[in-house]
Amino acid sequence: MKTRAAGTLLLALLTLAGSPAHALLEMSESGAARFESPGSAKETPFGEKLRAGHEALRKLDYPRAEALFNEAAQINPQSPLPALGHAESARIRNLQDDVRKWLKQALDIAPKSADALTAWGRWQYAQKNYPEAEKAWKAAIAADARAAIPLVDLGDLNYNVRHNIDVAADFYRRALQINPRLGGAHYALGTIWLDKKAPDKAIGEFEESARLSPGNPLPQHGLGRAYQMQQSYKAAHAAYDRALAVSADYYPARLAKGDVFLAQGEARQAVGEYQAVARAQPKLYDAQLKLGMAQQQAGQLREAQAAYQAAVRLNPDLPLPYNNMAWMAATDPANKPSDAVLEWARKAVALAPKVADFQDTLGWVHFKRGESVEAIKVLEKVSRAEGRQSAGIHYHLGSAYAAAGRTRDAVTAFKTALKLDPNFAEAGDARAQLAKLEGNARP
Repeated sequence: MKTRAAGTLLLALLTLAGSPAHALLEMSESGAARFESPGSAKETPFGEKLRAGHEALRKLDYPRAEALFNEAAQINPQSPLPALGHAESARIRNLQDDVRKWLKQALDIAPKSADALTAWGRWQYAQKNYPEAEKAWKAAIAADARAAIPLVDLGDLNYNVRHNIDVAADFYRRALQINPRLGGAHYALGTIWLDKKAPDKAIGEFEESARLSPGNPLPQHGLGRAYQMQQSYKAAHAAYDRALAVSADYYPARLAKGDVFLAQGEARQAVGEYQAVARAQPKLYDAQLKLGMAQQQAGQLREAQAAYQAAVRLNPDLPLPYNNMAWMAATDPANKPSDAVLEWARKAVALAPKVADFQDTLGWVHFKRGESVEAIKVLEKVSRAEGRQSAGIHYHLGSAYAAAGRTRDAVTAFKTALKLDPNFAEAGDARAQLAKLEGNARP
């Protein structure tokens, strides 16, 4: 059975929240700096109040946390750390005006504090005010040449926003020169090595990240991705299992296990993994989409259609579910594609007009509806552009030509298909149709 997929689906990795006490130093997207924490005060009476305040925040006991931060401020009014604690309390409660107020107070108290400048940069980053974030982090580095976390932040800025992975890698390496125990920086470098298709180098970074941050599932997930890239599926499963052992709710690892099962041709086992995520995360369209793909591959077509429909209810702008529903209907020998099926195929093309497979599906739906002229229009166009190297598309075009009585064009299309790939899925039928057409053409 032919399953349509527009390449590997990107996982929507949701980084699990770390210690709330340090979340203002954990607002970047890549996950690198989420492993880290700001410089902590020594365990003096001032430090004890701060620690206790952050412990109260972890328990969401905001009144006690704020009282403890106030007591810390009375002990050392020259430190910005109590104000940063108040800012974090406001951030957790999504009181953005208060976050800004407390961050500004921290900067008023200590305008050259690397911690305060770093936190201010993180908040600006979260507001997508990237120039101000960069300015703050550079100021933090100027204030303290040994401040590693703002270097990680600058790496995240270049990785996530500017998409300059080489510059990002340089910032991460600079941070590690200052503090080689930054698990997040190792994780980020591992991710960059995956981007560069170098899983062997990524594995070393992820292993070090996992050693330094054993309570975070991301390094194990990264290891799984690297092993998966190497097609070391047993090792990938083991890494994803370790991520789930760290955090049973970390569903990206379970989605990834499903991906590995699909790569191994174990569609039914993939279905089980995706179903578990879909039950736990009913609003996650990726889970429904992947579930549909696995069920389609397993031959569970009715269930696949239900999953695809659930996916587009959650995200109507996903082209792949529309395409796959149309493809399943177009390849069902028992039924002629309905008007709804044609609309699905058109919707997929409208959402992703440059995907050759989607145009091919639309053309094949027209063909199966007996609309050979419309099929030829679609298939001719794609066969000369994005689909010119696709044997299947030329085969479909040949079938449409044959149905329209254009024998010479059909022969050319079938020969092109077989030349591109003598063993493609429909090669046998292409040869049979070609022999019949050439036989009929003889006097």
